[in-house]
Amino acid sequence: MDTLSMIASTIAIIQAISKTLRNAKSRLGQGPDPTNEEDAIILAIIKPCQEKAEKLKETFEKLRDKCESEGNPAL
Repeated sequence: MDTLSMIASTIAIIQAISKTLRNAKSRLGQGPDPTNEEDAIILAIIKPCQEKAEKLKETFEKLRDKCESEGNPAL
């Protein structure tokens, strides 16, 4: 697998993780009898994960753009 393929695959994985985290965050409080304390605990876990996933995505997108600008074709 070439470098750009690995970058594209990594970006796709990170996007899927980010979407899953956003969905989990939006569903908080919709389950059977959740408490505010439970929501706070889950949000405390989800928020940093989502922030890290977004930073990884940005990093790999910059790397992809750099490879493309240096004449390596994108997928």
